Amino acid sequence: MRVLKENLLIQFSIVSIVIIIALAIALALIFTVQFNKDVALLKQHGAVMMSGTMIQDTDPFSIPSISAGIATLRM
Repeated sequence: MRVLKENLLIQFSIVSIVIIIALAIALALIFTVQFNKDVALLKQHGAVMMSGTMIQDTDPFSIPSISAGIATLRM
């Protein structure tokens, strides 16, 4: 513990690693929520397709709408 208090490089390294881990977890949570939303829309799209109902491009579960939602993740 004494080495940790005296060595600024080790302190900086530990703080950097903690920050990187926190950012990775935050990004993973954000992407997981968005991917789960997209998967739910794809399931809804499949259910509507199986029922034979016409899907309009303005529906949130249409392929153009889902593609636009996924495109926002790329930015």
